[in-house]
This record gives sequence, C-alpha cells and structure tokens, in this order.
Amino acid sequence: MPEKQRREDILQAALEIFAKRGYNQSRMSDIAALAGVAHGTVYRYFPNKRTLAMELIGITGATGFIESIGDDTLAKLSPRDFMHSIGKKYFGKLEQRIPMIRFVVSESAFNKEFGKEYYRKVRHRLTENIAVYFKTFQDKGLIRKGDPYIQAHIFHNMLYGFLYSQEILRGKDVVPLAMDKIINEVADIFLHGVAVKDKPRGKKLR
Repeated sequence: MPEKQRREDILQAALEIFAKRGYNQSRMSDIAALAGVAHGTVYRYFPNKRTLAMELIGITGATGFIESIGDDTLAKLSPRDFMHSIGKKYFGKLEQRIPMIRFVVSESAFNKEFGKEYYRKVRHRLTENIAVYFKTFQDKGLIRKGDPYIQAHIFHNMLYGFLYSQEILRGKDVVPLAMDKIINEVADIFLHGVAVKDKPRGKKLR
C-alpha cells in the first residue's frame, strides 16, 4: 500500500475512534486495527496519540483553512468581501469537520493540556493569520485602528458562535439559518455595529 494511502487510512480510523470514544478512551491499537495495519505501523507515522489527534484536527478543521487565508488575492479585497470570503471558507466541508469539532469541544472541556495545545496550534495561529489582513485594512484606513489580533479574534468568534450553536448544539433543527445569511449579518455587524446613528436635528422654528 502506498505510504500516503496508509497514512490517510490511519487518520480516518482515528477520526472514527476519537468521535465514538473520546480522546482518553481511544487506544492506538484500536486505531491500527480499524485502519487494517499493524500496531507498530501507526507509530511510524505518529509518535504518540496526541500528535495523531493534533494532525487530525488540523486536516479536518483548520490547516487547509489557514493555508487558504494566505491567498494573495485576499489582500486586494475590501474588508466586507474579505469577510465574506473567509466566512465561506470557514463554513466549508462541514460534514467532514463536524465530528472532529465535537471531539475537540468535549475533550478540551476536561483535558486542560489538550485544550491549550489545540488553542496554540490552531485557534491562535488562525487568529494571527486573519490579524495580518486586519492590520492591512487599518493601514489603508478601511477599518478603525485597534488591536488587530483582538479584532480578528472577535470576528472569528462570531463565526464560530454560529457554527457551534447551529451544528454542535443542533440549533439548525430548531431555527435553521442559512450560512450566507449568517455571513452577511456577521460582516455587517462587525463593520458597522447595531446602533442606529443619531439623525441630525433640524433647526427649531421661531
């Protein structure tokens, strides 16, 4: 079997095992059995279970998304178009990503070290990448000055909040919201807020 295919089989098996049993209850031997490879073969590709889990999270959740943010054409977009593009990328391939996102949320709640490593390798890295564009928009005078990292974090959390409520908590079964509508509202509220500007007062009649 080609090396690439064997590695993909191991990752797919790990996704199924982690999703069913959680991180702590999953064993490398079970992953090897499901992948149809020898126990020792798994360790040739992944030295330990944590490395395997983080690799899986990256592939199914963030790595491809983060790399796509490095597209030079994004820098030429307006802030609104940039946010639309990021939103569409973020909500892409959900069927593949949701099982892993559920695993990450549940595991991070009970495993502090796992949560910290996930934040450092995925969420922090993702926020830094978005912050680069926000700093560019600030320098061009397209968005107001501020901490670009915090701004990027807020924007990402707005998207994640809907992903969490609609997909993880099954909110779409109660109040289904179209992803395009969510992205439009997030971009609009992030850029303009929700407050209504005061109308200029007319001159009083004498």
